[in-house]
Amino acid sequence: MPVETDGGAIGVGGMLLGVGFGIVIGFGLYHVRFRKQRLRLECSGGLKRSASKPIYVLYAGPRCPYSIKLIVFLAEAGLLEVTQIVHPTQQDLDKISAKMGKKAGVPTLKFNDDSYMNESDHIIDYLAKTHGKNRLKMEVLTMFLSGMYRDYMDMHSKMYDIASKIGTHGKLTSGCAWFKALDKDGDGNVSLEELLDGLNVTRLLAEARRGAIHEDSKWVHAVEQTDELIRDNPNFVEGYRLRLILATISDNYTMLFDAADNILRLKPGDHQSLLLKAVYCKSLGKTAEFEETMKLMEASSATISNATKSLMEQV
Repeated sequence: MPVETDGGAIGVGGMLLGVGFGIVIGFGLYHVRFRKQRLRLECSGGLKRSASKPIYVLYAGPRCPYSIKLIVFLAEAGLLEVTQIVHPTQQDLDKISAKMGKKAGVPTLKFNDDSYMNESDHIIDYLAKTHGKNRLKMEVLTMFLSGMYRDYMDMHSKMYDIASKIGTHGKLTSGCAWFKALDKDGDGNVSLEELLDGLNVTRLLAEARRGAIHEDSKWVHAVEQTDELIRDNPNFVEGYRLRLILATISDNYTMLFDAADNILRLKPGDHQSLLLKAVYCKSLGKTAEFEETMKLMEASSATISNATKSLMEQV
């Protein structure tokens, strides 16, 4: 999956994208549309797109703050009309990496002679000098950099602090920090509501640890964080329970059975694990596993066992 970098792997959420383009749109310059992998910009006033071949191709990421910073500069400098903006696939980046002789990320600027330049500040400095622009006098860019851009970079720094937080009992791993960040009521459990509310925190903590990726599902970061949590705390029951919830809502059956088995290993007779395992074994045609799970459930709670049998008869 494409990695968003600019001298360091950092990513921010969709709100930053909205703010970046919101500034541009607010000045009545452009409409922004995504079509599959390509970012299409159409002029709505003030500037006219040249019919000739664009001078530049900018490979930009929709959740990369450096890409948005560069697009804000291009808009205020009047250079969007000569720039084709592309949301690259991994195949695009692999081709660029081969030509550059190093790993490519976004933003990367391509010239008509097939040469490339990366890092947003280097690109801005080059374009400003080439086209006679003074970036220090650009009001929109200055407002963006001193406002939302700075705030989100600060927030990301705080996420990194959480991910590597030092506690009274030694180093708190990113997995534990993530769990504590989601557990708003401090009861030692992360409910489904807390998990859903914390999806952005989940993504930011994952990105603070290993950089941003895109083109993934909304559950990828959460699954990755539970992997981190369980790896560092293999006997943490609530970590497996959170994994069980994730598996249920993301239809990951392998993860569900693994989480249920580990909960039962640590807490024999756990009603939630037995119930979910029984339901999914039945629905997936795992007859032997279903019958074994029902025996364990009956030994744990006859009431729940009878209710489950009644439910299964209706399936």
